Amino acid sequence: MWRLMLIIPLVVLMSIPVVLAQEVSFVFGSLDGDEAGYIYAYDYTIVDVDVWIKTEPGIRIVGLHLPLSSRDEYIIDRNDGVFRNPLRNWEMAEFTVPDDDPENNGYTSQSIMAVCDDPVDAIETNGEWWKIAIFKMTAGSTGAYGAYYCNALIEGNHPENGGIVLADFDQGELDPSQYELDFSCLNFNVNPCGFYIVGDYNGSGSFNVADVISAFSYLKTGQPHAALICE
Repeated sequence: MWRLMLIIPLVVLMSIPVVLAQEVSFVFGSLDGDEAGYIYAYDYTIVDVDVWIKTEPGIRIVGLHLPLSSRDEYIIDRNDGVFRNPLRNWEMAEFTVPDDDPENNGYTSQSIMAVCDDPVDAIETNGEWWKIAIFKMTAGSTGAYGAYYCNALIEGNHPENGGIVLADFDQGELDPSQYELDFSCLNFNVNPCGFYIVGDYNGSGSFNVADVISAFSYLKTGQPHAALICE
């Protein structure tokens, strides 16, 4: 009787499908816990799209091709970006020239291509999130402030280099089932500095000697006017 009772739960457990966690996770944009948050943008200003990666223990990424596509309706220019450790120490790391995404009409794809020749500098986060790069983009104008655009950033396809490629030091090229991607939504707001006049520290609408006095006062007290923050 006891043996039968023990076998039944075992059979039930064996029949439940096992969901394995991805070995590599990416977030393109802001990081909110283990998910993508929101990117807040203003019309015609630079937008930072952070690249976050998390690898499970035992994974050592030594090569990657990361294409990111952005919707032309919301992003009007791609301005390369910035590499952070460990990518800045790799043998080769570059942002490709932006080009039309052959798989997604109305999108432009730009990639990060990087190769590491020393496993000591491999991406090995052991379950922690690392920010390894930043795509620099320029937002357009939607006219619909407060709205969220969750199709602004998607998985890219470079016309020459194809889709995502990840190379592990031990396994070689990883299968797509071994990694997952998450993308931030864009949220457009009215630019508080949109009508700012350069040098107008006191916000009077023009630049004059009073602004020099105001700037000195704000720097001394540590209580800047909103116009000085725009400056």
